[in-house]
Amino acid sequence: MLILSFFTLSLAITTLPESSSIEKVNAAKVDQGKLVKLTTKKNSVSSRYETNEHGIFYIKGKAIKNVKLTVKGANFKTLKKSVKKGKHFKVQVQLDDSKKKINLKLTATSGNKHSSKKINIYNRSDSYLSAIASSKASSSASVAAEESASSSAEESSEAASSSLAAAESASAAQSSSAAKAQNEAAEQSSKAASAASSSSAAATSSAAAASSTAAAQANNSNSNGGDDLYTGTQGQIIGNSRSHIYHVPGQAGYHMNSANAVYFANEQDAQANGYRKALR
Repeated sequence: MLILSFFTLSLAITTLPESSSIEKVNAAKVDQGKLVKLTTKKNSVSSRYETNEHGIFYIKGKAIKNVKLTVKGANFKTLKKSVKKGKHFKVQVQLDDSKKKINLKLTATSGNKHSSKKINIYNRSDSYLSAIASSKASSSASVAAEESASSSAEESSEAASSSLAAAESASAAQSSSAAKAQNEAAEQSSKAASAASSSSAAATSSAAAASSTAAAQANNSNSNGGDDLYTGTQGQIIGNSRSHIYHVPGQAGYHMNSANAVYFANEQDAQANGYRKALR
């Protein structure tokens, strides 16, 4: 709500006749200083017209000639007053707490001359400033809440992604462990089968060696009647069961007791049974 009133420092301002309030100004425009002199001051910091803490502003000045003053603005009821030459005037303007500012126009008319000045008044009342501060705080809180909610959503999404990645990693680790266990089991089975195969081969070789030895002994028994054996004439691999040394055909002959002779089909059999080759 806007409240406007006039005061003079020495004499009361005379109200214009009712009909004058709707008269059009047809006078020639002149410099304002030739009709009125405004003494209203702007704020030294903001360099603009501002109300006090109560939302009140005073348009003050002095009439240089007898003038008719008109004050008007948007959403403001136009007022007209008369001020005699040399007299001071004072116009009070009250701004509503919801108004940021009001734009007024002060016109002075004297005879066939007139002057005008725009006066933009900014609201600096405590109530208005508090409302502005509260609005900004509310807006900041709303923005902060939105940012917080957005941040929480992002963190939740990241946590869900991290949990999913951890679950996938654990699943992969379990699969890897299972595969490793299967590989180890297969390797152990393979080793066991290989060991069994080696044992079987060794048993077969031992049996063959024993059979060969028995046959050789029987042959020697039949041919030599248990006399000493000379390896150089036998034409086969012969081992000595006492020395664990074997001779192959082509090496220097060796006399031994036929009872100690062990016959082998090949050198591998002899070595497999713990015999070594004679040096000569």
